Amino acid sequence: PYDIPDALNPEAPLHPSVFLNDNRTRAALHAPTSKNWTGSFSYPFGSTYNLSSSTCP
Repeated sequence: PYDIPDALNPEAPLHPSVFLNDNRTRAALHAPTSKNWTGSFSYPFGSTYNLSSSTCP
């Protein structure tokens, strides 16, 4: 939600995989090192990211 480019010099990358796949971050989060973090994952039961307008209240 916050985008403050003036506070960072040099500018940090906005994509989180740069930080989440860093070994120091994995150690701090006690995350497994055998797999890389991804930006998305498959939902079970055939769900999708797209919501149709008919399902929204």
